Amino acid sequence: SGEGKMTAVRVGFSFSPAGLLTAYHMGVAYSLARAGILTKKTPVAGASGGSLTAAAIAANLSEDTAMDTCVRVSELCRSSGTALRLHGHLQLCLNDILGEDEYKAVIGREGLLAVAYTEMYPSFRGITTSEFSNRQDLLEVLSASCFIPFYSAGSPYTRCRGAYCCDGFFASPSAQFFSPVVPSADKTVFISPFSTKIYDWGKGLESISPDPETFPFSSADTLRLALSPPTLSEGT
Repeated sequence: SGEGKMTAVRVGFSFSPAGLLTAYHMGVAYSLARAGILTKKTPVAGASGGSLTAAAIAANLSEDTAMDTCVRVSELCRSSGTALRLHGHLQLCLNDILGEDEYKAVIGREGLLAVAYTEMYPSFRGITTSEFSNRQDLLEVLSASCFIPFYSAGSPYTRCRGAYCCDGFFASPSAQFFSPVVPSADKTVFISPFSTKIYDWGKGLESISPDPETFPFSSADTLRLALSPPTLSEGT
């Protein structure tokens, strides 16, 4: 008889698009890891900037490496520009931190990594994938997930898996913070740097987002910082 038995619910964490506010996601993710809530058995997912945090966790990067990379991207944006150059900055940094060992950590992890991106042609659809055939495929999918049309590199799309693709922001509805449901989880907790108390996103979902009463940035500041690099004082 199954009476009296409880089935464990497999919880996964999905990280929303965040632009250059990815450091917020990193802070949440590594705090959950230190608390023993997010482990190697925990499936993770993300779209756009959120996919980078999910990948950092899945690749078993140290918190210092993850945060230092966020700082490096911001520094590149400040020194060389963000618009039309963000794609190149991200590719440079991803190539440096996600080597073969990190790729093997991703594909060997019990809790699967899922990344959302948007296929524009030959069909317009959101795609969430947990299969990465090699390191280059992983880098390509992450780059596509973070590709903001016309902003990241001046083009409306980038190539991914032989198709024309763009940012994972367009792959999921606003009701999910524009984030994918974690495919291998029974329950998804959505994480966003944009407060549910201000924006009409993710209402009624299990989520983690800033409390505007205690968060040091206004909603206008948050949107600005998502698309332009924060100063070191703003980012710490």
